Amino acid sequence: MTLHLSGPFALMAADGAALARPSIRGQVVLAYLATRPGMRATREDLAALIWGDRAEDQARASLRQELSLLRKALPKGVLESDRGSVWLAAGAVAIAPAEPSRGFLDGLSLRGAALEDWLREARADDARSRVAGHLERAEAALGTGDGAGAAA
Repeated sequence: MTLHLSGPFALMAADGAALARPSIRGQVVLAYLATRPGMRATREDLAALIWGDRAEDQARASLRQELSLLRKALPKGVLESDRGSVWLAAGAVAIAPAEPSRGFLDGLSLRGAALEDWLREARADDARSRVAGHLERAEAALGTGDGAGAAA
């Protein structure tokens, strides 16, 4: 399965077919996991990120419900969890290369201070990466004497 995080969120099956887009909260769960080291996060972090405006018990129940919906929608074995953590299975998920002209999760909007902070930071990191990529390509083009390619 491939996650597309540049531009609007999208999921593609291994054969390239588009998979149904999960709920906005499901998209956030998958995107957050995909951007974490080891594609793993604690249940506590996910619940606070997405349902931080709710009591802890209610936030954890909402996370359990969202994980259940995701497991039904995703290919078997992609989303794993135990009592303390949730993760995307190693080797079962690929992240599509960033598209230079499209930002991180364009169009995704969901209220919540922690979520808004995470999205802002992730989008800033994405923008810095895209600028660095442009600079690397321009330097490589200049190094080969391709002034037009450097300006592109």
